[in-house]
Amino acid sequence: MIEKDALSHVNHKEIDTIHIEEVELLQELLESLDKEKEDSVLTKAFEGLISHMQEHFSFEEGLMQKYTYAMYSIHQAEHYKVLNEAKYRMLLWTSSKDRWDLKEYLDDDLVPWYGQHIDAMDKPMVEFLRQEGEI
Repeated sequence: MIEKDALSHVNHKEIDTIHIEEVELLQELLESLDKEKEDSVLTKAFEGLISHMQEHFSFEEGLMQKYTYAMYSIHQAEHYKVLNEAKYRMLLWTSSKDRWDLKEYLDDDLVPWYGQHIDAMDKPMVEFLRQEGEI
């Protein structure tokens, strides 16, 4: 489980808010799995998470493009990889309804990715934006 209070902050109001919202959606999905909610509830929660991820990544990528961030292509590639993995996992979920597989993906892949991505990718990006006067 990922706790929004333990989430690393980048000290950029919009990005920190986006990260918190996304972690809340992820927590909701994990809690729905733990409480054995109906498949339709899980599907809706997972779709909401993926939709938010798309908006999140698009927002960050827009900032990086606007300020010509040198690490843009690497950061974007990471977003692309994670988003496509989530979409693939949605396809697996909708075809198999394998709760164990979905929980394992969320707990073992997506949850740890958030902290790693924020520290390795988002913090340097925000520092660059700060130097460019965006913040």
